[in-house]
Amino acid sequence: MKWFVLTLAAVLAMTGISFGQVTLDYVTNPDPAEGLKSYTVQATGVGINVLGKFLITGDVYQVWTAPDTQSEWINNTDDNTPGDAKDSYIIFGEERLPDLPGAFPGNPHGDSVTLETIHGGGTEGLGTLNNYNPDTDLADAYLVFGTPSSVEETYDLLKLVVPESECVIVELEVISAEYNPDTGFYTIITQHQFFGEDALKVPEPSILALLGLGVLGLLIPRFRRN
Repeated sequence: MKWFVLTLAAVLAMTGISFGQVTLDYVTNPDPAEGLKSYTVQATGVGINVLGKFLITGDVYQVWTAPDTQSEWINNTDDNTPGDAKDSYIIFGEERLPDLPGAFPGNPHGDSVTLETIHGGGTEGLGTLNNYNPDTDLADAYLVFGTPSSVEETYDLLKLVVPESECVIVELEVISAEYNPDTGFYTIITQHQFFGEDALKVPEPSILALLGLGVLGLLIPRFRRN
């Protein structure tokens, strides 16, 4: 398994091609508890099989389902697989490749970069969930095995539980990588970055709601004059 991690890590570290079309969006889930809203972040495109770095700005709600253990990924093999509707976690991937692109000979990968923090400690509450350190440019990669799909599909990436009337900003990259059996390496086909102006706001304010507020703002001065 270390060989597999090293080869993919080396390719991801050296390649930076970006083209093609992928859209990022979210869907609304049933409310998990009073005062909380639940959303699933999705990517729609062709051949996405790697979730790379992601950075969530704003507090999300989390539940650690095992003592002193973080339930940050639905496909982990420990006893902390998320089972609480109030939990925020990573959905995408069958294998987590730690500490990319920090691979180098003799130490192919370090500890997982993905980090949950619940403010004030404890096992439940508001905190952060990130997979990218801008200072070190390190991130984990979450990989789906097999040949990338050749048809457009929608992929669930993250489940986020957000306080009612609050918003978080999601920045991430998704990658289509293809395995080459002749070389034993994965080659990046497409790499899509949603950072800065391309970041996703969850939830995005409704256009109709904003229009309604604008109309209300225009009507209030008329009512006052009357």
